[in-house]
Amino acid sequence: MDPQRQQELLAQLRGLQLPPEPGLWPPAPGWWLVAGFLVALAAGWFIVKRLRRLTWKKVALREHRLIASAARDSAALRAQTLADLSVLMRRVALVVQGRSATASQTDERWLATLDALSDSSAYSAGAGKLLQRHPYMRPEDIPEESVDALLQLTLETIKKADRKQAPSNTTTANAPTEAESVRL
Repeated sequence: MDPQRQQELLAQLRGLQLPPEPGLWPPAPGWWLVAGFLVALAAGWFIVKRLRRLTWKKVALREHRLIASAARDSAALRAQTLADLSVLMRRVALVVQGRSATASQTDERWLATLDALSDSSAYSAGAGKLLQRHPYMRPEDIPEESVDALLQLTLETIKKADRKQAPSNTTTANAPTEAESVRL
């Protein structure tokens, strides 16, 4: 081959053709695995959180059933039922509203907190008043109908209560006033 012919053939050749730059989509298989892992992690977190949120209510309802089944005709059992209901409702309020909003409340403030949980005034003005008075009553003076009404009221309150519920309007004895919180 002569050199001129070689030059003509070389002139016909094009430059190197590189493959196109890889785009951002679709991602590489490794990124799909990372995305799948993150979705699975988020779903697992949501499921665990949901189960924990519902677990306290199941336990409270089970304990309420046990208390209700033990509430029979004898006066001593009615007094014990009221004491058990009082403890159970304190636990429910602690879970729903938190320790700082609930633990130090007594008397009318405690009944107002229960009213807020039940969205009614049945504790401060109705059957729930028995929770406040029962420690000072003789067991034989506790009416059976009142205990039954209180059992129904507490059952409805537990079913209504939700952990996301905002604390009631009542303030605790240890809560700082507005002027004190400004100084903090």
